[in-house]
Amino acid sequence: MKRGLIGVALALALGVGGAQAQDRMTQPLCDAGPGAVFGLVGQDVPEIIGQPRVDEAGWCVLEAVQVFEGSFNAVIDRLRWRGADMARLVDAGLPPRSLDLEMVGLRQQPKVDYDPLYSYLIGVQLHRNAIDATLTVRWDGVQKALILDRLAIDFPGENRVEASARLDGIDLTDTGTMQMSIGTVALSDLDLLVESNGLFEDFLLFPLGFTLLEHGDTPPEVQVRWWIGQAQRLVAGLSDELLPPRSKAALSALLDEMPMPSGILRLTLDTAEPLGVMRVLLAAGDEPDPAVLIDTVLAGATLIADWQPTPERAR
Repeated sequence: MKRGLIGVALALALGVGGAQAQDRMTQPLCDAGPGAVFGLVGQDVPEIIGQPRVDEAGWCVLEAVQVFEGSFNAVIDRLRWRGADMARLVDAGLPPRSLDLEMVGLRQQPKVDYDPLYSYLIGVQLHRNAIDATLTVRWDGVQKALILDRLAIDFPGENRVEASARLDGIDLTDTGTMQMSIGTVALSDLDLLVESNGLFEDFLLFPLGFTLLEHGDTPPEVQVRWWIGQAQRLVAGLSDELLPPRSKAALSALLDEMPMPSGILRLTLDTAEPLGVMRVLLAAGDEPDPAVLIDTVLAGATLIADWQPTPERAR
C-alpha cells in the first residue's frame, strides 16, 4: 500500500517536466492539469476530489485533496505546482518545458463505508505517516537535456530520498521526437542521497524478498546471508577506477547491515561521456560476469559512495 502512495506521487510529479522563468498559472490550466498529467504518463485518471485555485504567487494549489482508485484511497494536504509552457501539456499532451512541484501530507486514507468510526480512528493514526515531496525539473531544448535540479521525498521518521541528475539526448518537441529519444537518452550526472531508518524494510524488503528468496528447506536467514555474500563479492570485483577503495569499503559496510540498514547512503556518479541506453544493451548481451559487465557499461565513469551508519542510541 505504501508503494501505492509513491505511485500517486510520481504520477503527479514526473508527468510534467532552458532555464526559462515559470509562467504564472491560470485557472483553466489549473483545472485541466491533473487529468492531463495522468493521461501523459498512461495512467487512468483516478477520482480526485478537490478544486484547484491560483494562489497570489501564481501557483496552482489543491488543498485537502482526496484520491480514489479502486480500493486505494489517499489524501494530500496540499499540492502546489507551476511550470513553463504548461499549455503544451493541456492542449497537446506534451510535457511542459519545466516544472516546480511541492506536495505536503500524502498519506493513505482507508475508508470503510459501514464503519465510519474505524475510518476516523485509522485516519488519525495514519496522519503521522505522511510523505512530503518537492520536485524541480526542466528541459533544455537547445542542449536536448532533461535536468532534474532537485527531487526530495521526506518519509515518516528519519527517512528521506534526495536526488539530482542530468539526462542528455532527450527531445520533447513532439511525440515523434520523444519516441526517437528512447534510443538516444543517456545519463550524464547523478547525485543520490538515501537516509534509511526503516525505509528499506518498508519499501524494498518484500519485493526483494519474494524475488530472491525461495520457499524450501533452506531457512530465509541462510539465503539472505548467501545473497549478501554475493553482493560483497560483486563490489570487491569492480575495478578501482570505477569504484575506489573507500567507496568499496562504504558499500561493504552497508551490506553488512542488511536486511535492516540504518544510516545515510550518498552516491555520486561522474561520467567521462554520457551513459546511453544502447551502450547498456550492447554490453548486456556479451558478458555473463556481473562485475565485468558493470565495469564495461560504466567504463570511464567513477562512482563515489559514502555510508554513515545511524548511531546505535538513535535507532
